[in-house]
Amino acid sequence: MKKTMAKLLAVFVTMLCAAACAAADEARTYAAAHVDQSWVCSTFGAEMNDDARDAFAALLQDGDSVTGGVQVDIYNRDGTSGRLGSFMLMAVKRGEDALLMAARSGKAFVAAVNFLPADECEIKEAVTHAYDGDVLHVSPGIYAEGKVWKVIPYREGIAVIDSFVCGIDGGTMELAFGKPEDRVEMIVRRGEDVQVTDFDCELPKDIAAWTAQTFPDAPEDMEAWVAEHPKE
Repeated sequence: MKKTMAKLLAVFVTMLCAAACAAADEARTYAAAHVDQSWVCSTFGAEMNDDARDAFAALLQDGDSVTGGVQVDIYNRDGTSGRLGSFMLMAVKRGEDALLMAARSGKAFVAAVNFLPADECEIKEAVTHAYDGDVLHVSPGIYAEGKVWKVIPYREGIAVIDSFVCGIDGGTMELAFGKPEDRVEMIVRRGEDVQVTDFDCELPKDIAAWTAQTFPDAPEDMEAWVAEHPKE
């Protein structure tokens, strides 16, 4: 475990300090500063948009209730290309269960069951910004109780947690799941004080491995999880 003081740091939080979510179906566009990419995002409720209906038709059952979702379409930075790909994530109530359904470029799957109650979360885009405010990446996000899970659907039928942000006493905690594999970066911010800890561990990135209650949401919880699950 290595602890350092960060000076210039990519911020994995727009998530907590983002502006209020725009109205359903209103498109929002984000352009990347450093790569030729942009994202067009729209949220939806029980009345899914056409792309969502097509993607999830085979997974939905009679009696299912869609409580919300987001579609993130990928284009080149100028928006002059055809659609290069898309991410979708939505929350569904099915009897006593709460399902997260995800899709990547139209290929849909059930990402998690009972991660959290479907009517207690908001699904919308989560934006990763650099320290200077530039947009780095956009994907679906799960917002609940001041916590945000940034999720990337993969073609292999898994939804990977890319990063996580929550409030803690006196500041925020961020977890970044990036390259190299088996590495988690924990960023704790309290005012101008920023502490970064790198963990070498095999923390599951698939959201299906967790519930919102079991996911570490405090520095001591993350440290305890690593201590209890040493890398073999």
